[in-house]
Amino acid sequence: MAIVETDNPELRKELLALEKLIEQGGGGIHSKVVICDQGGGLSIKTTEPMERGKEIIRLSRDTLLPSDKYNVLVKKDEFRLEIPKNSSLSSLQRQLAETMITLYNLTSKVKLHKELSFSLSLQPYPELIEKIQEGRMFGKNLLNWSDRLQKGMEEDEFNEFVSDSFLKTRYLGYGDYLRTSDVSTLMPLIDFLNHHWQGAAFHVGIGVRKGDLAVTANQVVDGSTECYAFYGPMDALDTLLRYDFIDEYAPVVRSVPIVLEVDGYGAVKVNSTPGIMNQKKLGKQIADLNRFIPTLTLRKDKQFLGVSHLLIPTDGSPKALRRVLYIILANMTGEPEMDKDFYEPWIRRAEAKILEVNNTFYRGLLELTEKIAREKGTGPGLDRVNQMARVQLRKLEQYLPMDVYAEKLNEQKAAQAKKTAGAAVH
Repeated sequence: MAIVETDNPELRKELLALEKLIEQGGGGIHSKVVICDQGGGLSIKTTEPMERGKEIIRLSRDTLLPSDKYNVLVKKDEFRLEIPKNSSLSSLQRQLAETMITLYNLTSKVKLHKELSFSLSLQPYPELIEKIQEGRMFGKNLLNWSDRLQKGMEEDEFNEFVSDSFLKTRYLGYGDYLRTSDVSTLMPLIDFLNHHWQGAAFHVGIGVRKGDLAVTANQVVDGSTECYAFYGPMDALDTLLRYDFIDEYAPVVRSVPIVLEVDGYGAVKVNSTPGIMNQKKLGKQIADLNRFIPTLTLRKDKQFLGVSHLLIPTDGSPKALRRVLYIILANMTGEPEMDKDFYEPWIRRAEAKILEVNNTFYRGLLELTEKIAREKGTGPGLDRVNQMARVQLRKLEQYLPMDVYAEKLNEQKAAQAKKTAGAAVH
């Protein structure tokens, strides 16, 4: 049985009930897991440092909560659960859903979300919303909410927005083998794991039961036994848009939309779509690029290649972008083996354009926040965009283009040779 750390007896009761329901449904929790109340937030740690990769939580398919089987409403400062009469949720799932909603209310999630929601903080700044939209390819739902935010909302519509925007921070896209499709799913207990780039991925289908969802220990912060999950390849803007916080430690910047021309072949259109990962099994030579490889769509006339996204590495993986650009060029030309005199100049030009366009975007965003602050005064949304833009610009400065990387590599080799020669003399 997991340990619960809280001074709130009602919260303790509900957390223990949640654990019991998970076990009834065939799931399990490691005995060294500690569920921590952080005064408005819940997190997961262990009683002592745990080996990376050791399973800490397992949910069976029967304990997951598909989002299309119930409704979550907001009344005043609380969530209310509505389960339609024709819902296929089992009795166990209904109890789990009710317990999760009770936990959200006991930790004041509605009130906190109204205070911390990045989307809500942008409501006074329509010009800022428009500028941010230039940097990402948004889905229809998000664009729809953006329009409604700018126009203003009645109370019922506002409450619907609060519920929807909160729940999007909790759902996992789950490939349900019985429904043969992805479905947004609420994950009891796993919901409490915070995000970190080096956190544990969600493992679906591992174990004796098909459809199980498991998480392993990944304690990535020195001196802490808190366990983290990896929500997906996101940069500081992505986490701000999706999860209402600026991830200053993400080792990447997602490129804004950009078009890269390939002379004699056509155009590469980079879309900057958040949350996309290539699900295909990669060969050994590029397996280490699994978080960087985009999805590629080549038009039938082969004059246009759509690219879901590009991630610019800013800490570690210094050659990842160039390797991905090579893959893109090979797909565009249909030539897996290309002459160095052909691909290197193109990669240099593409790399330079990507850096220029992204620096221009974030400098423009920074300048816009400062202009609005002068005209209207500061506010939480404005301050967060300003901070995020500075984080992104700082990270872009850390990127090593091809020639700079080669120069530094040569300097390191020369220094090492000098050191070796000195040691030989002695």
